[in-house]
Parts: sequence; structure tokens; C-alpha cells
Amino acid sequence: MKRIYSNYSDEEYQIIKKLAEAQGFTLSAFQKYCVMLLAEQKGESTSISELIEKMYQKLDTMEIGNTFIVSSLLPDEWFTLSRNDKMTISLALKKYVDRNSDKFRVDKKLRSNINQYIRY
Repeated sequence: MKRIYSNYSDEEYQIIKKLAEAQGFTLSAFQKYCVMLLAEQKGESTSISELIEKMYQKLDTMEIGNTFIVSSLLPDEWFTLSRNDKMTISLALKKYVDRNSDKFRVDKKLRSNINQYIRY
């Protein structure tokens, strides 16, 4: 996979950071999303936003008492995703749980980097 690096002023960085966080993207995923949008191509990054929306819909309809990990919310797609895409989706889930702490919380750690969540 090819990489492109960009430099931003402090002000530009803060703007991009705020926009990325609002959408649940990492900075690099958000940058790719914006570039692909401008290029009028629906690359991987567009599908990531669709997957995040699909994940949110599953969470909204989840029954009380269910436990889950991020990969279980997107079982058909998870193993086709890059590490960066998985991180982006995982961070979006963490933010969703934080914003909806009246319904969701971390149930336990399965491994050092995998949270099991519960709907309560």
C-alpha cells in the first residue's frame, strides 16, 4: 500500500482533528476520506463510514444484556478490513459507548487490547 504524507499548520491540524473526531475517524482515515471524496471516487474510506453507520444501527437495536466485541458487530466485513480501518471502527465504537454510557459500558477486557462491551 502506498502512503502520502501531509504537513499542516497548528490551526489546520486542530480543524482537521475536530472534524475527524466528530465523524469517528482517525486523522489519517479522515484525510483519505476527504481526498477520495474530492476525487469523486468512493474508495475504502467511504465504505468505512457506511460500516460505522451499520455498527451504530446494530447497537441501537441490541437487546439489553447482550455482550459484544467490535468484530462481532461486523462479522462479514471484519476480516477483509485493514488494520487502520479496524482501528477507525474500534475508535468509533469507543466514542459511541462513551456518548451512550447510560446504555453501554465495558464489561471486561478479553486481552490487553480487546474490550468486551455490554448493553444494559
